[in-house]
Amino acid sequence: KTYRALTMLYLYQSNRLEDLAELLQAVRQRQPLNHPLAAEELVVQSQGMRRFLNQYLANSSGIAANLHFSLPAALAWRLMREILPDTPALSPFSTEVMRWRLLDLFGSERLQTDEQLADSRQALAAYLGNGEQAAYQLSGQLADIFDQYLVYRPDWINSWQSGKLLGLGEGERWQAELWRFLDDGAPNTPHRVALWQNLLAGLGRHPLPERILVFGIATLAPMYLQLLQALGEHTDIHIFALNPSSEFWGNALSPAHLLEHPEAEASGHPLLASLGKQGRDFFDALTESGARLELQVYAEQPPSNSLLHRLQHDIQTLT
Repeated sequence: KTYRALTMLYLYQSNRLEDLAELLQAVRQRQPLNHPLAAEELVVQSQGMRRFLNQYLANSSGIAANLHFSLPAALAWRLMREILPDTPALSPFSTEVMRWRLLDLFGSERLQTDEQLADSRQALAAYLGNGEQAAYQLSGQLADIFDQYLVYRPDWINSWQSGKLLGLGEGERWQAELWRFLDDGAPNTPHRVALWQNLLAGLGRHPLPERILVFGIATLAPMYLQLLQALGEHTDIHIFALNPSSEFWGNALSPAHLLEHPEAEASGHPLLASLGKQGRDFFDALTESGARLELQVYAEQPPSNSLLHRLQHDIQTLT
C-alpha cells in the first residue's frame, strides 16, 4: 500500500458558482483519481447545489457519473458508522427521529405525571392543548432547534446532560428537561457530541477516500470545519468556497455593533457587515485552519453596469 507524502486543505474562492464549478472540473481533469472506478466524493450544502453541480459537470464534460454527494451531516454520520461499528444505522438524534420521539412524549401520560418534566409540562401545556396538529408542529420545531444545538452549541448539550443550567433565559429549564428525555443515557443512543471525539481520533485508522471535494459553501458549522481539518491530516480536501469578497473582511462590523460601541470604526462594505456575520466567522475560521489558498477567481470589472453587478463588485472589492 502506498501513502501520499502530503495531505492538506486546498482552498479555491470565487463569488460565482460557475467559476467554482469550472475550477472543480479542472482539478478533476488534471488530477484524476488513481483508480478509474473509484467514486468522486463531493460534499455540498444542499440538494439544490448537488443538482447544479451535477448538471454543470454533465454539460461541460458530456457525462456526470460515479459521483457520491453528501451533505456535511450525512458525511459525518457515514464516517461514524464506518469508523465506530456500534453506531446505529439510524441516529436517534436525527431531526426526523427526534420529532417522532417528542411527539410520542407529548401524547403520553409521562408528560403529565413525570416530575422531571414539570417545567416542560407547564411551559407547553397551552400550546399542546390546541390539538394533534399543534403537537406535531411543535415537535418538528423543537427537533430542528435541538439539531442546531448539537451542531452549534455542544457546550449547552453537555451542560444540560450533566444537570447544569447556564442562565440562558426562562426557556432554558424546560428545554434542558426535554433534552435529558431525548438523551436518557442509554448506551445504544449516542448523540453527535458524545461520538465526535471518538470519530476524530479514529480517522487515521480507517481507509478514507483519496480526496474529498467540498463545493459551493459560504458558511459551515464549526464542528464540520473541524472534521474537514481532521480529514485533511489523512487525505486531500479541496474546498471550493463561495466568498462574496476577494478582500479580507473579518473585521467588518455590523451597524448594531457600531451603535453599541461608538468608539469602534466602521470598516468593510456595510451590506456585508450587516448580513455576513456567519460567513465572516466561517472564513475567519477557514483562514485560521491553515487552508492553503490555491486560486481565487474574481472579475476585475463588473460584467455590466446594472445595479446588481455594481453592488456585487463593490462587495467584492470592499469599496
